[in-house]
Amino acid sequence: MHSAQLGRDVYDKLIQTFNVFIKEILGLIEEKGDNQDELLKVIIDLYSNAKSARDYQKVDEIRAALKGVGVIIKDMKNSVDWAYEE
Repeated sequence: MHSAQLGRDVYDKLIQTFNVFIKEILGLIEEKGDNQDELLKVIIDLYSNAKSARDYQKVDEIRAALKGVGVIIKDMKNSVDWAYEE
């Protein structure tokens, strides 16, 4: 049994047809990656830094802001963790 091979012209036409179908007919577009985890890490780092500096007003502000969007801060013995509010 031999595997089928596409010529370059057929391949190019296939890609062009696929792109027209996906983008123009279905209207699908590639979305940028979600960077929610990276943003949450930055906020948790800010929280940890404020806690280390004993800036408890800032700690409370960050905790309240995150709770407002459904994220709960968990103070662990040696770290800070988070979870989505249930």
